[in-house]
Amino acid sequence: KGMSKSLKAISILVLTLLLATSPGFAYAEPTGSGVAGPVSSVDIYNPPPTVDCSTMTNVVAFDVTHLNGVGDLDLFAADISGVLGHDVGTWSLTSGPIPSCVSVYVVYSLGASDACMSHGTYTAAEAATIKAWVDAGHGLFLTTEHTTCDGTNLIAGAFAVGQAHNGVTDSDEFDHVTTWPIYGAGNLAVHTITSGVSKVVFFFSESYTVLPPTALITTDIDGTASPSGVPVAGVFLSSKGCVVTTGDADWISDLTFLHPVVAAYSHLDNAVFARNII
Repeated sequence: KGMSKSLKAISILVLTLLLATSPGFAYAEPTGSGVAGPVSSVDIYNPPPTVDCSTMTNVVAFDVTHLNGVGDLDLFAADISGVLGHDVGTWSLTSGPIPSCVSVYVVYSLGASDACMSHGTYTAAEAATIKAWVDAGHGLFLTTEHTTCDGTNLIAGAFAVGQAHNGVTDSDEFDHVTTWPIYGAGNLAVHTITSGVSKVVFFFSESYTVLPPTALITTDIDGTASPSGVPVAGVFLSSKGCVVTTGDADWISDLTFLHPVVAAYSHLDNAVFARNII
């Protein structure tokens, strides 16, 4: 009887380990990356301070109107400050118009720890506020997400960006799972934003059905990508301003997933691509 209990315990342990390492288990939860949750983050939710134009200039501001997970963007924020020389802050549209010292506004479409945005999605009024600000001569870096994790669709729609609300896959060029496509030669347009970029990886992204020019990244056209030959990132003018949009958000995050154990921002040339966008 004692041996039977031991064998039963071992069997349960083995089954648990098998389930925990199987793709079906690991990618069951609806998160930005499609993973059940990040293994760790470089820092524990340490968002930049609120924008204060009395002490800040030439600011890159991360929007926190809907409790966006900008605490997962420490590496990106550090590069914006240390490498590019901008002041970095956060802003919520509930506090009023985007401050005058902000030059680039970043809308990160996920909650903390790669969670889908759960504190309300952007409203038409908020989208209109952001568009009017961009049109007056500012820059917007807008991330969108796959079908089950999309909180910024009204902002995209305000700029006439059509979203597929899908999940892009690639069967032969991917990082760990086919929903994490790697984009390299043949996918990247020649542009200042892709300068110095050889390969980037997105973690479970959507594609765009309508995208004002120019597409920065398109999926493969060799029959391995689904959908084939469609944009997943782009840049375009909006009146006097400029918008960059990507169909994934957590590619710029500190978060580490199951493979490899390195921040998403540090995968391949993701960091270079992100800095170029700013």
